[in-house]
Amino acid sequence: MECSHTAIEKHLHSMGKVQKCGAWVPHALSDNSKNQRATISVGCQNFHFSIWHTNHERFFQQCHPLYTQHKCREQLLRP
Repeated sequence: MECSHTAIEKHLHSMGKVQKCGAWVPHALSDNSKNQRATISVGCQNFHFSIWHTNHERFFQQCHPLYTQHKCREQLLRP
């Protein structure tokens, strides 16, 4: 080609492309890409919350076994 590397970069940049990890990608996300990112984000948040909740329950049961047993017994004794 008869174009310099800088000229090609300027042209791609004027088209709205940016360089990420060695590849030229669109700077603005499409609606589909935005929806995919939102779906993945919610999925990750739910996954991490479920892990946190499970670990928190185990930790609480290990640190406070009498409280857990007392609550269970109390629930069984209710009419």
